[in-house]
Amino acid sequence: MSDKPFIDEVLLNGYIESLGKDIVNQMFDLYKEQSVIYIDEIAASLPDGSQQDWHERCHKFKGAASSVGLLRMHAYMVETEHSSVSSDEKQSLVDQMKALNEESIGEFKNWLDAQ
Repeated sequence: MSDKPFIDEVLLNGYIESLGKDIVNQMFDLYKEQSVIYIDEIAASLPDGSQQDWHERCHKFKGAASSVGLLRMHAYMVETEHSSVSSDEKQSLVDQMKALNEESIGEFKNWLDAQ
């Protein structure tokens, strides 16, 4: 997964061409807000949540990452949503998810600032 680019520049360039940079920036801001909520919901499913809760919440976050062109985040969520490891191991996955999301947001911001 680490060889996968962070962002889908082809998709995002298409967004900028068709929607404009201001709209893409608004999409990015919404993703930043929503990603915190999605990760919190995923983490909340850990203590006694079902595998289905985990899968559904991860699936929703995977879609959000995909919609803003975060390739590496999307790929991580593809792997993670089907994970059936223990709650402790899932907590480690959530910690990695948070770190990767922050890194992905930074890469997106750098890309957007350069446009």
